[in-house]
Amino acid sequence: MQMYDQIAADCDDPETQRLIAELKERRGGIVEHIVAKLNQLRAQGEILDGIMDSYESDPAA
Repeated sequence: MQMYDQIAADCDDPETQRLIAELKERRGGIVEHIVAKLNQLRAQGEILDGIMDSYESDPAA
């Protein structure tokens, strides 16, 4: 994302500025999606860890 900021700072053409802003917005959406998916996978992992722990500490087993 910093690369886009640097290019935008170096450029004074409005058309190029709009293109860079659009690219940055798209990349930002992709990054947000990846972070959301990562958080979801972490939460699922914690749930599975809890399930595994409950079986390991079960005295009836």
